[in-house]
Amino acid sequence: NLALYWFQQAAEQDFPQAQYSLGVLYQKGQGVKQDYLEAFAWYKRAAMQHYAPAQSNLGVLYARGYGVEKNYDEAFHWYKKAALGNDAIGQFNLGESYATGRGVERDDNKAMMWYGMAATQGLADAQAALGLIYELGRGVKQDYSIAASWYRLAAENNVSMAQYSLGILYLNGNGIPQDDIAGASWVSRAAQLGDKTAQYIMGQLYESGRGVPQDVTLAFNFYLAAAENNHVEAQYKVARMYITNKGVEENLSKASYWLIQAANNQHAYSQYYLGLLYQTGEGVDLNLGEALKWLVSSAQKGVTPAQHYLGQMYENGNGVTPDQNEAAIWYRKAAESGYAPSADNLGYLYTVGKGVQRDYRMAIKWFSVAADQGYKDALNNLAWSLATAPVKELRDGKRAINIVESLLEKEESEVGLLDTLAAGYAEIGIFDKAIQYQQQAINRLEPSKQQDRLRVFEQRLKAYREGKPWRMPVN
Repeated sequence: NLALYWFQQAAEQDFPQAQYSLGVLYQKGQGVKQDYLEAFAWYKRAAMQHYAPAQSNLGVLYARGYGVEKNYDEAFHWYKKAALGNDAIGQFNLGESYATGRGVERDDNKAMMWYGMAATQGLADAQAALGLIYELGRGVKQDYSIAASWYRLAAENNVSMAQYSLGILYLNGNGIPQDDIAGASWVSRAAQLGDKTAQYIMGQLYESGRGVPQDVTLAFNFYLAAAENNHVEAQYKVARMYITNKGVEENLSKASYWLIQAANNQHAYSQYYLGLLYQTGEGVDLNLGEALKWLVSSAQKGVTPAQHYLGQMYENGNGVTPDQNEAAIWYRKAAESGYAPSADNLGYLYTVGKGVQRDYRMAIKWFSVAADQGYKDALNNLAWSLATAPVKELRDGKRAINIVESLLEKEESEVGLLDTLAAGYAEIGIFDKAIQYQQQAINRLEPSKQQDRLRVFEQRLKAYREGKPWRMPVN
C-alpha cells in the first residue's frame, strides 16, 4: 500500500516509470483490485511520454482486448514504438506480430530480425522463438543445430517450450547427438513447469522405459497431469488405462469421465469407446441414444471399428430399428478402409442379398479383402463361396480346399471348416471325401441345440451321396 501511494504521487506528477508501475499493479491485481481500464489509462499516459515498457504493455492490452476493444493494428503500432525504443519485450512482441500476421502483413524475415534483437538482449522467450524458426525453417534454411543452441539458452532460463523442444531434439537426434536420457531430462523439466505436451510425452517415456526406468504408475501420473491440463490425447490415454487396469486400478466410472472430456473435445476414438460404454451401461448409465450419438460421431470421423459396430447395430437391431441398407452403408465405409471384419460382413450381405442386391462376385471380392489380411472367418467364407457359388466362372473347388486345409493345419477341425471342406471336394467331384468330411461335421454338432444346422448338414450329405455338389441360391 505504501508503494502504491508513492507510485500514485509520482504518477500524478507525470513520471512515466511510476505510471508504468501503476499500470502493472492494476493489470496484475497486485495490492489493488485488478482493473484493466485503470491499467490501460496509466500505460497510455506513460506511453505518450515515449516510455518503451509502457508502450509494449499497452500493445498487449490492445492485442488481448483487456480494458479496450481488441485491435491488432493498434497493438502493432505500440509494439513498434517500444521496439524502436530498444525494449526487448516490445521487440519480441513485434516479432510475434510479423510471425502471425496480426496487425501487419506476415513477414518471416522481419519476425526473425526482431526476435534476434530481443534474443541478443537475453530475452528467453525470443531465444525460444528463434529456436522454433530454425527448427521449422521458417524464413531461413532449416537448421536443427542452430535451433538447439537457441533452445538451450531459453531452456536454461526455464522457458518450458524450449525445454520440451530441446528434449525432443535429443530424443530424435536432430542437430545434436541422440541421447534418450538427456532428452527425457529436458522434457521432464518442461513437464514440471506444467507444459501439458511435455507431461504427455513423459507419460510415453515412462510407459516405454525410454530414457527413464519403465514405470507404468509414473506414466499414468504424467498422463493424468496432462489430461487435467486439457491435453486431449492424454485424456483418452488415462481413460484407456482405467479400462485396462494399467498403472492404475480399473475404474470404468473414471474411465467414462475422461472419455467424456476427450469426446467433447472431438477425439474420435474416445467417442467410439464412450459409445460402447453407453451401449453396455458400464461406467455410465445405460443410454442407447447416447451410444448411437457418439458412435455415429466417431464413425463420421473415419474410425473403422465405430463404422463396423454401427453396421452390426443396424444389421441385428441392437439399440436401433433393424435396417440392412444402413448396415451395408456402414460396413462398406469400414471395408473400403481395409477393415477386415467389415469386409467379411459386407461379403455376407452380398451372399444373402440383405441391404444390397445378391451378388456373388461382389461377395467374393469383399471376402478376399478380409482374407488377404488373414481374417479367419473371411477365409472360410471365401472358400465356401468358391466351392458353392451358382455362377460357374466364380467357382474354384481346388482353391477352396487349399484355403480350408491351410486353416486346419493351424487349429482343430471346426464344424464350419469341415462343412466347407466337404463342399470343396464335392465341387471337384471327389464325393467320397465330401461325404467323409460332411459326416465329421455332423458328428460334431449337438443335435439338441443345433437342430436347424443339423437339418441343413444332412441335406448336404444326401446331395453328396447322390453325386451332386452343393449350390447357393441363384436369386
